[in-house]
Amino acid sequence: MPPPKIIFFPANRLPVLLLALCVGALLVMMHVFALPLLPMTGRTLPVAAMRPEPGLGPHVYSIFFPDSDDDAPNDPRSRVELYEDGKPLNPHADLATVNGYGRGNYAHLGGRLIFSAIDNGDPRKNGCDYDAYHPLCSHRALGYAATLLSPPARSPSIVFPAHPAYPPPPQPL
Repeated sequence: MPPPKIIFFPANRLPVLLLALCVGALLVMMHVFALPLLPMTGRTLPVAAMRPEPGLGPHVYSIFFPDSDDDAPNDPRSRVELYEDGKPLNPHADLATVNGYGRGNYAHLGGRLIFSAIDNGDPRKNGCDYDAYHPLCSHRALGYAATLLSPPARSPSIVFPAHPAYPPPPQPL
């Protein structure tokens, strides 16, 4: 008597598995690159770890924050939101704005949050709590991996009727 066949996954369920994999990859890409689908997580930043940022104004401080991806040249905003005493600081800014203007602007560069307090004072001495929030699992590497799992995008051939004012395009030989 031949040994029984061991089937780990029935062949008739393969399209369902591939569809679930594609939908999951699409949701991960949406979460990482466009719309946060998972909840935000956050932590209070320790005041003792805040340091004046060398080479910038006296109101600019930084703290090590590797929990989320940095701002990038082609994506000028990380997903981190910074709060001072429960109030959101200004949206992400470039380093020149943080240095020149201050007043609650911040940037996320080089694994650090570079920021200024709302009053341009020393955040270590103003008695405020600083909290940073970011979406769970929002690293770009995860999004790029999901992109590799997603099926290639195909655009269907769309044929538009010819407009009488325009001649038809030349046909390839």
